[in-house]
Amino acid sequence: SSEGPRITARVEGLAALDAAATTLARALGARGTTDWAALDRLSQGADAAWPGDVPAMVAWHAASGRVVADAAAVSSIVSRVAGDLAGRLAEHDSLNQRVQGLRRGLAASFIRQVAETVNAAAGAVAKAHGLGCPAFGGDLFAHPRLRAELQDILDGQMRVTAVPEPSGRALGAALMGSGTQDHRLERLALGPAFSDQ
Repeated sequence: SSEGPRITARVEGLAALDAAATTLARALGARGTTDWAALDRLSQGADAAWPGDVPAMVAWHAASGRVVADAAAVSSIVSRVAGDLAGRLAEHDSLNQRVQGLRRGLAASFIRQVAETVNAAAGAVAKAHGLGCPAFGGDLFAHPRLRAELQDILDGQMRVTAVPEPSGRALGAALMGSGTQDHRLERLALGPAFSDQ
């Protein structure tokens, strides 16, 4: 629209989603600058599995219009899926291929379910406000596996801000205040895979 992008609604339940991610990252011994970055990195190259279990970790609850995430369910599912290896999943440097396969598979399954949840939440908000395709921004969407899963779910129609991290807000404000008419950032070398140094 001529007004540009705007926030139309805030989704409830995100604190619980963060708590679930923290619980899983710790259970898997995932390492990174944040729990989300650690899980995203660990999930690379693995396939999502356990479709009957993972929705109990995190899902979109349409009736209440909120994200429902359960850290206790995360712990329970990890224990059930891993069985007698559950206590070894935090060994990030384990040489046991089965342990590493479980670690990566659980991370990939969680990321896929988060993408499904984000898609459902965005669709509900868009429908409620009569919007078209929503755009995604924020730290969460700086992670490549999550973006790839959303792209898959949305058949490549996902729109994400050029620099989804907090620095993107500063860049956007600077561009909007610069007086220039062209605000495209087609060749911008900033973001999770780049450095400005």
